[in-house]
Amino acid sequence: MKEENASRISFVTHTITGVLAGYLSTINQFITSISYMIVLLLVTGYATEFIVKQKKGVKWWLVNGALYYVILWLVSWVFFYNML
Repeated sequence: MKEENASRISFVTHTITGVLAGYLSTINQFITSISYMIVLLLVTGYATEFIVKQKKGVKWWLVNGALYYVILWLVSWVFFYNML
């Protein structure tokens, strides 16, 4: 698989799960929300690695997925929290 496609797949999966984690974080308390966010981030990272079928390493994953995930989780959590 090309590097561009692997980056796109990682970006899309982390974007979708980041927004989903932000929504799920509004249901629970803050500490529980952080725990769910971290667990879902790790599961998404392993799922992306399985989909791409290449071992890319932590540095690639942090830049192409985890960073977007955390930012989108925080933005969507604040958005959905203010909607309540």
